[in-house]
Amino acid sequence: MVYYSMLVSALSQGLLYAPMALGVFITFRILRTPDLTVDGSFVFGMTACAVVTISGHPVLALFAGKTPLIIELKVERGNAAALTDAVMAELSGWSGTYCIESFHPGVLLRLKEKYPWVIRGQLSENFLRGGEVHGLSLPARFALTNLLTTGLTRPDFVAYRWQDRGNLSLRLMRGLYGVHEVGWTVRDQDTLDGLAEEEVPSIFEGFLPENS
Repeated sequence: MVYYSMLVSALSQGLLYAPMALGVFITFRILRTPDLTVDGSFVFGMTACAVVTISGHPVLALFAGKTPLIIELKVERGNAAALTDAVMAELSGWSGTYCIESFHPGVLLRLKEKYPWVIRGQLSENFLRGGEVHGLSLPARFALTNLLTTGLTRPDFVAYRWQDRGNLSLRLMRGLYGVHEVGWTVRDQDTLDGLAEEEVPSIFEGFLPENS
């Protein structure tokens, strides 16, 4: 086991430094140019990382004042409240724009009670036809599919799997509580355009929208 760990460590470090060594070899031996850009970029990268870490969260600092974030919280073993509190502690003092979404109503309830200023969204799909059930009981799947917790958690938006958006409960909750609908996850331009025609924003991945 120790030998295996040492082998993995050696391989990972070798693969990490191989591009640097290759870059230095090419510039010195092939191009005959004393260029240490590749070597210096490692130091520059570490310096940049240290700066953003000192100024705040090492990841959040990269997005401050730039790209709005959609943060999804995935609850494990009933830790909805603790997870939400931990994430909000990380976000405290950060000046960026963000919203938080989750499949678990407990996250939305915690946000509603302790952090009402945060834009919160309920993720859902038709769990009765499959989906990521992860051992959910039939009553829980029924409740999540039909958004029965909406009256309690009062999300600002419902991000529903776009293939399942024909669900009557989704339209009913939109009418009753005025929540905004968002379609997920869109992977092509035609679907994006179709949802846009119905004034439904999309969460997309795997392609760059034409109107971006």
